[in-house]
Amino acid sequence: MNEKHTGINWLNVVLLSLGAGVVYLIPYMRGSYYAPMMEALQITNTQMGVIQGFFGLLTLVCYFPGGWLADRFPANQMLSVSMIGLGVGGFYFATFPSYPVVVALHVWFGIACTLTFWAAFVRAQRASAPAESQSKVFGFVECGRRVVSIVVAMAGSWLLARASNDVEGFRAALLLYSAAATLSGICILFMLKEDSRFVSSEKKTFKEIGEGIRLALKIPAVWIIGLMIMTIYSSYHTQYVTTPYLTSLGGLTAGVAAAVASIRNYGIGPIGAFIGGILGDKYAPSTVMAWGAACVAVVSVVFAAIGATPSILWLLMLVLFIFMTAHFGVRAVFYAMLEEGNVPIHVTGAATGIIATLAYAGDFYCPIYQGMILDKFPGQTGYSIIFGISAVWAVLTVVLALVFKRTSAAKALDRADGAAGETRE
Repeated sequence: MNEKHTGINWLNVVLLSLGAGVVYLIPYMRGSYYAPMMEALQITNTQMGVIQGFFGLLTLVCYFPGGWLADRFPANQMLSVSMIGLGVGGFYFATFPSYPVVVALHVWFGIACTLTFWAAFVRAQRASAPAESQSKVFGFVECGRRVVSIVVAMAGSWLLARASNDVEGFRAALLLYSAAATLSGICILFMLKEDSRFVSSEKKTFKEIGEGIRLALKIPAVWIIGLMIMTIYSSYHTQYVTTPYLTSLGGLTAGVAAAVASIRNYGIGPIGAFIGGILGDKYAPSTVMAWGAACVAVVSVVFAAIGATPSILWLLMLVLFIFMTAHFGVRAVFYAMLEEGNVPIHVTGAATGIIATLAYAGDFYCPIYQGMILDKFPGQTGYSIIFGISAVWAVLTVVLALVFKRTSAAKALDRADGAAGETRE
């Protein structure tokens, strides 16, 4: 193969970083613009939770069919449908339609972010570099998307701070995000190129796909990994209520809170992921999961106990950044546990689909129960209950990580004994 065909396609890296950096900004605006969004739409905390819950539900049901579509249509077409579709939906969202229409829009956002985006996004990264550069291309795109996210999100925070009121600031940020998504989709449609020489052209039959799924369903590690990610990801959802927590009880302005949320979501990510990746290579990924989840549990208890007041804002934000660093650290090793759990390479796709469907169920139920708690127990009491639940989720993750370590060790021992038996024969 000619040397010019063996390197990373840097244009693809830029385009994918740009697309992935803006694709989730609109669906997750609740995290940075909670109070302005509620005011603009004239809704309750419970209704806010339902909106986000429907988005999460649609993402869950789209993982499997999204994988099938990604194998049958070019990545640039799939990704552009997602990006442009999100942008158009965002522009309509900026008119602040009725509550049922907003729910319907978030159903569409869930479809666009998963069915036509996620699997195609992964495929496009694989098709942007040869086998020996796969880790690099995934790493560069992950770093790039975080940089894009924080730049665009901070621009949105600036618009909110400059606006005449919080509602108009929220509208301005939404229009900015919608424009960024649309432009990204257009660029990807015409400029993203997959190199078939870097990707196997072999197509699996439906029978082969079914056999892989049946095998993956029988592997205990697949289910334990899915449960581990589900519990820690449910704790991760607590971060979305920290914005109203800091504004309503801590005294932060909406503009400053949006900036803190942007740093929380996108600035801490590369730091935590880097630390988690380094520790995951030095120790076992499940060890990083156990220690990271233990840190999350402790920090959640601190949040629940100290209460928010303007006089301790510095402490609250320090605790928040520790909380997020630990979370991004464990996120870095989510799928590294497949190898530790001795999941066969040839069922990686099927196993990932099963794990993802279970793991991200919190996108559906977490916003709903959080909204209900905040409506039923207003003020510090409601937030303390949510932080207490976060600690319980994290403790369950620690327990599952310890179970996983024992299961993985037993599987490895069985495999070693089997190899020794074959040698003696």
